Amino acid sequence: MENRLRQLKKAMQTTVFYDVKFSEKHQNKIRQAIVNEGAGEEEVILTIFRMLKNEKSGFEIMAVLTSKGNAKFADNEGFLYALLHDLEQKDYIQSCWGTSEQKLYKLNDKGRKLLSKAEAKKQSASFVFQAVMGG
Repeated sequence: MENRLRQLKKAMQTTVFYDVKFSEKHQNKIRQAIVNEGAGEEEVILTIFRMLKNEKSGFEIMAVLTSKGNAKFADNEGFLYALLHDLEQKDYIQSCWGTSEQKLYKLNDKGRKLLSKAEAKKQSASFVFQAVMGG
C-alpha cells in the first residue's frame, strides 16, 4: 500500500500539479487564509465577548466572525449556537427573544467583569478562554 501511495504522489507531481504556478500575491493570500483559519477559540471567544457588550443575534455574531476572516463557523453554525448556549449556562451571557422572534444575546455582569479583567491584561484572549473553559 505504501508503494502505491508513493507512486500516486510521484504521478501527481508530474501530472496534476506540474503546471500549477502560484504568484507571490496568491501565496500570501493562501498564507493569510491559513492564519485566519487557524484563529484559535481563544480569539473567537474574546471577539464574541466584545461584540456582546450590546445585544446581538446569532446571525449578527456569525456575520462579524465571517467578515473578520474566521471561517470556523461558515459551514457549522451549530457550533456557534452551542458555544453561545455554553456561555449562557456558565452565566457569562444572557439571552432574550427580540421582537422579530430572533434570540438576542448580551453579556451579563459576570461576563462584563471577565471582559474588563481580560482587556486589562496583555494575554486577554487566553485569559478569557481559560476562565470560560475552566469555570
